[in-house]
Amino acid sequence: MLTKDGNYNKMAELLADKNEISIKVVRFNGGVTIDNWIEEQIRKNPKITTEELAKLSGKSVITIKRHITKLSHIKYVGSGYSGHWEIVKR
Repeated sequence: MLTKDGNYNKMAELLADKNEISIKVVRFNGGVTIDNWIEEQIRKNPKITTEELAKLSGKSVITIKRHITKLSHIKYVGSGYSGHWEIVKR
């Protein structure tokens, strides 16, 4: 959930498979912004899509893309389906 100052304090992540659905609550430290969270998710999974980031964060795809555009050190390499994210050292 987004606090008034633009930081996340906690977020629910929905995990589902054929047999069951479970909810995992992830808690963020007070200083984690959505930009930092996006970078962390890309580091964990360079093939993650903006749609998956939107679902995990509870934000729209457009909001995720807007934040990624601001992060000049994160680039998408390749094309659509076969591409991946790269984080360039600042």
